[in-house]
Amino acid sequence: MLNPVGISVNSQHKDACWEFVKYYVKNPELSTYMTYLPLYKPKLASAINLYRSEDYQGVKMESWQDVLDLYELIERPEKMAIYDETVVDIIIEEAEEYFAGNRTAEEAAARVQERVSLYVSEQS
Repeated sequence: MLNPVGISVNSQHKDACWEFVKYYVKNPELSTYMTYLPLYKPKLASAINLYRSEDYQGVKMESWQDVLDLYELIERPEKMAIYDETVVDIIIEEAEEYFAGNRTAEEAAARVQERVSLYVSEQS
């Protein structure tokens, strides 16, 4: 299983975020729920060697073609989005109003609900 990682485009600390993502990707053993393939290529190669030599967590690669197919699958996506960017933009806009002191948390949440509901109904 591949888990997406990323950094918010609006982050004020992108450089620090990138350092964390690089550190995390290079050290998958840090995850206590590590049940996916590492993204860092040298660690991925080690994992693939393990999968080729034994059945690991229900996965075993039977042939070199299985390995090539896996690499092709990993390299294929250019972007991965698991959210609707418009909805996230709405949430960010209303959160900014809350943090600026222009709305209460309840008002901001109600505006998010109202705007997202309208957006979703327009998409249907």
